[in-house]
Amino acid sequence: MVDEGPDKPFLDVAIDQAGRLLVVGAYGMIFASPDLGKTWSSWMGRMNNPDGLHLYAIRQRGNDLLVAGERGLVLRSVDNGTTFERLETPYKGSLFTAELPGDRDIVVAGLKGSLLRSHDGGATWQRLTAADASSFTGSSLGADGTLYLVTQAGHVLGLQQDGLVQLNQQALPSLNGIVAVNAGNIALLSSRGVATLHLGARAEELK
Repeated sequence: MVDEGPDKPFLDVAIDQAGRLLVVGAYGMIFASPDLGKTWSSWMGRMNNPDGLHLYAIRQRGNDLLVAGERGLVLRSVDNGTTFERLETPYKGSLFTAELPGDRDIVVAGLKGSLLRSHDGGATWQRLTAADASSFTGSSLGADGTLYLVTQAGHVLGLQQDGLVQLNQQALPSLNGIVAVNAGNIALLSSRGVATLHLGARAEELK
């Protein structure tokens, strides 16, 4: 990869309270920096990813790390990244986003509106599907633990016990990112810029 030059994208980043950065990307790339980017080391040898599948998402909760990628790949560490276990999932398409809502809770989502939810650390999974089967492209956890997702079709969804609930009524462009700002507001990212969705209201115009 060094000989080929910097032509492979990084696709997600996580940072912990101690200032450690973790980045994941194409062809199984995962690098760690303990000092906010001054120095880096490769973690590729720690991953059970012999085919070099793309890694699309990384999340951290305490000592738990979760990585999701191509072909249903889900990797989990419970020892702050020292070792990773590959979790078997009932879906073999690309997973573009992931969350750790609770100590044993895992959510991953991606192509064709596919969302997998586990309450037992990945031992068993429940599969949910968005109503229009549009691909999930991003997610964010609110301060109260609510999980929000966005789709390629411009939908903003909330994950509840019984399933997925659409939160926006008006049409939005294809969305590729979301950040839960506070209890009443969500920031949405697209090729048109940034918008704010006021929960229970309408999104401000994308600039």
